[in-house]
Amino acid sequence: MRAFVTLLRKELRSYFGSPLVYLVAAVFLAYTGYYFHSDLIYFVTFGFGFNIMENLWQVVLMDVRLVLMLAIPLLTMRLLAEERRLGTLELLLTYPVRDGVVVAAKLAACLVVVGMLLGCTLVYAVWLHRVQAFPWQPLVAGYLGLFLLAALCASYGLFVSSLTDSQVLAGFMTAMPLIITNVWQGTRSVNAEFIELAQTLRMPKWKVMTKIYLPTIMPYFFSGARLAFGFGWRVSLVAETLGASSGVGYRLRQAADLIQTDQVFAWTITMIVMMAALEMGVLKPLENHMFRWKKEAESI
Repeated sequence: MRAFVTLLRKELRSYFGSPLVYLVAAVFLAYTGYYFHSDLIYFVTFGFGFNIMENLWQVVLMDVRLVLMLAIPLLTMRLLAEERRLGTLELLLTYPVRDGVVVAAKLAACLVVVGMLLGCTLVYAVWLHRVQAFPWQPLVAGYLGLFLLAALCASYGLFVSSLTDSQVLAGFMTAMPLIITNVWQGTRSVNAEFIELAQTLRMPKWKVMTKIYLPTIMPYFFSGARLAFGFGWRVSLVAETLGASSGVGYRLRQAADLIQTDQVFAWTITMIVMMAALEMGVLKPLENHMFRWKKEAESI
């Protein structure tokens, strides 16, 4: 237990001694504040008088969930990747503590930061409760669910960070669960009547998958892919800016430090061109090919 506490303090000092955690906190609170404000305005305008838990807090927690999933990769990308890159991982593993204690301390430190971020958003609930009272139990359950989701994503991020010594690659790979969550939402939106009809007609399972499930899921997949690749690119850019010695982010930081405005614009345009090439050259043609049947159906 003493070794765990010592390593936990070390990780927390590493977190709060870096500008990254303050940048993540600022962006997280800015986005969650914006979503809370926009959701509250929408509720007051169109849903006033309805159930506040169902029509406001459910939407707010879904938005906070998205921002949380985007913030966690920035917190987990350095956990083991930086130790491996600096060559201190072997030294850490030679300490007279079990490997599980080291992993648990790193994960616990990340969850402490996440808990502080979520705790800051409770200000919105306290302020709104003074205006209109609502039961706290469902909201506490919702926040508990967010924390458990954060623990799951942080565990995955820690695992990805152990696979590579590149913070950039670790952050990019940690954004991939966004695709999984979107696909899961797509499976929930499959029309149950179509499934029942297919079972009545004794349609083979592979045909049910290709004719019913895939056409419903694929739009969610492409939406998640755009979100994951876009955010993965941003995570990589931030990682390169703060801790890398090469890459677009490093070049941008170097040009900004040297007040080389032309270089800043050049690297920014390069980044935009690369993102446009990914969208126009890969995702969009693939999406058009997968949904070519829509044009054929519309022409009938």
